[in-house]
Amino acid sequence: MIVCKFGGSSTARKSGVENIKKISQDDNRKIFVFSAIGKTNSKDIKLTDLLIEYYEEENLIKKDLILNKIIKKLQYLLKILHLNVELEEFIINIKKSNNKEFVVSRGEYITAFLMSKFLDLKFIPPEKIIIFSNGTIDNHKTKEKLLYYMGKYTRFVTGGFYGYDEKFDKIVLFERGGGDTTGAVIAKLLKADVYENYTDISGV
Repeated sequence: MIVCKFGGSSTARKSGVENIKKISQDDNRKIFVFSAIGKTNSKDIKLTDLLIEYYEEENLIKKDLILNKIIKKLQYLLKILHLNVELEEFIINIKKSNNKEFVVSRGEYITAFLMSKFLDLKFIPPEKIIIFSNGTIDNHKTKEKLLYYMGKYTRFVTGGFYGYDEKFDKIVLFERGGGDTTGAVIAKLLKADVYENYTDISGV
């Protein structure tokens, strides 16, 4: 079994998503973890940074301008994926939330959701499988969730960077770069044969 993690740069270009499609054809690759869409060029802004900026901005006019950037970024992703998906509910949920962790986590949520449509695989939100307890991942509960969904669907897509604290009923974010942690945790708990991490940064 192989667990795959794709960084934000992987979904930021047409060539990247086409490569992901080819990679997904191997049935040994069971779980696909996605970060929020990254920069499409050197002057672009990552979706996660836009969401942070949106949450922290108090000026309503500037806030709307940031939201428009978020929408355009997602519309670009829809275009290169050749998908026709309505974003209205996603945008409404961001606008009505006063919770920073929830707002920031929506980058991973929507990117993984759209990629699941593109790959024609089941989408399991991270809040359903990455379980926190007292500020750290609860390995036992997380493993139980993973085994349940693996047994039900065999292959699925999820997002990185965050999980869910059942006791306090809230989203919990990792530190930046936490999408890689999500993939590693999943691979370890499921005793995967291989953990593949696709990124634009060289290193081990």
